[in-house]
Amino acid sequence: MPDLGAPGGTGGFTLALITESFAVRALLGSLAAAGLAALTVRLRLVHGTRARRVLVLAPVLTAAVAAGVTAVQSTTYLPHLEIMQPSGAVTELRDIVGLGGSRNLLVGVYAAVAGVLLARRLLGAVAVSRLVRRGLPSTDARLGAMVTRLAAVMGLSTPRLRLIPGCPGGAFAYGTLRPVVAVDPALLVALDDGELEGLVAHELAHLRRRDGLLCLIIEVFRDVTFFVPAISLAARWLRHEQEESADAVAVRSTARPAALASGILKVWDRSAASGPRVACAAVPLRRPRLALAGSAPAPLVVSDGARLVAHRVELLLSGRKELSPARRTAEVGLVAAVLAIALAAGLTGPHWIAQRSGHAIEMAYLSAAATEAPDESPAFASFRTLTHAPAQVAAATATADVAEQATGCPCVETQAQLRGGVVAQGPESDQELAWRPRDSSLLVPQGNARTLLALEQRSFRVGVFLVDDEAR
Repeated sequence: MPDLGAPGGTGGFTLALITESFAVRALLGSLAAAGLAALTVRLRLVHGTRARRVLVLAPVLTAAVAAGVTAVQSTTYLPHLEIMQPSGAVTELRDIVGLGGSRNLLVGVYAAVAGVLLARRLLGAVAVSRLVRRGLPSTDARLGAMVTRLAAVMGLSTPRLRLIPGCPGGAFAYGTLRPVVAVDPALLVALDDGELEGLVAHELAHLRRRDGLLCLIIEVFRDVTFFVPAISLAARWLRHEQEESADAVAVRSTARPAALASGILKVWDRSAASGPRVACAAVPLRRPRLALAGSAPAPLVVSDGARLVAHRVELLLSGRKELSPARRTAEVGLVAAVLAIALAAGLTGPHWIAQRSGHAIEMAYLSAAATEAPDESPAFASFRTLTHAPAQVAAATATADVAEQATGCPCVETQAQLRGGVVAQGPESDQELAWRPRDSSLLVPQGNARTLLALEQRSFRVGVFLVDDEAR
């Protein structure tokens, strides 16, 4: 850890990101996987449902492997936060919570954030469960016959049916051990037989592929790794992939792609007309762009959900070609290559960086307000002349002279400062930030630590260091 040269009584902290920690491994690996997956999808190199699912989950799989390897090696999972030489209120707070000087405070912060996210996830599951329980058992013979027949075609046991007025997305599948298919009773009138059959087949496809269970696992993993952005991106990709794959399974079961496309559009129209709620797998609306006065009108804002629905309908109407066994094998090999490259970036990349650059990157902050004697105004020096011993007069006067020479004008203290015996502060122009060279005297690295950046101000000092094993 760099030596900040902090005299007693000042406060500060260091935040160290260990190069071979889980955080760095997960960040590098998942970002590499997300970039390769996005490129592969953009080039339309993968069409098979199974290969595409593994591809969109590549960031999650890479981060999971990084977590396992880090656990086996017993290395650090999170960055290190250390509080140094606290004073005043900070000391009292540390005494109350009982924190040690080198305790990793980020563990508590991480646990609090992850706990809130997981609690929100649990509350959402409870809300959906209550919504399903409030639904009425279906007595519609047409709907019951469709569900029984399509479940047999897909090799599923017949799920329970619930009618929920205003059902989000028109219909949804819920549960794994005791699955339920919930349908808005208004759709029984709005959709014809072909459209309703396609809608039911789509929801049964989610049950067959266990999309709900997979989504739950990925969402929980995303909550506990909230500091890895690529995991959230992969979770969104997965929801999109699940909708498209469920459409493909439904078409194979019903052989009516146009009917399913028509049903999707009708459900979307009903959801869009009812307010902000949108059809299944759609995401919140994008904010409209602001148009400047006199400029061309802003382009039509289309929600991401509408784009997804349009893409699904386009895929259904264009038809999906059956892939040959050779093409499926090639796609599996391509996805395996993407995973291999991502794992190499996540597992060997940090080790390579540690060997050639440094063991960790540290950001250090030091409150320097109490480390330097502030300027004193001539008026306060005169006050000291009248109230202090003659031996102290010369020192006070010299301090005032130095202040005036450095700032160009004398400092002025307030009445409160005068009564409290607090020395006056310099003018605001002295408080400007100043960038310092790498060999800054205020932030001096220790051992083999190298200063990457140093920033100094009258009240604080900040530095970024590259630290190797010996320096730590």
